[in-house]
Amino acid sequence: MRRFLAFLACLAAGASLGQPYPAKPVRIMVGASPGGGTDIIARMLADKFAASMKQPFIVENRPGASNTIAADVTAKAPPDGHTLLVATNTG
Repeated sequence: MRRFLAFLACLAAGASLGQPYPAKPVRIMVGASPGGGTDIIARMLADKFAASMKQPFIVENRPGASNTIAADVTAKAPPDGHTLLVATNTG
């Protein structure tokens, strides 16, 4: 019985690995104001990713606190890879 349950667990794990990425729209958090260099690069990347992956990539600007606000939103998002962060080094 234990072997059978272990076998079922392995099948379930394999099925979850087979899901396509991205399975839903991807949010790209930008720690800068709209129209700046970081924002422009993030939007260019979003367009390229959306075209190649056939899924929308949405750029969300969260300026302030030297990228900390955008980083905080990204850190609190579900760890499914559908929230990304684009930030710059200001130091």
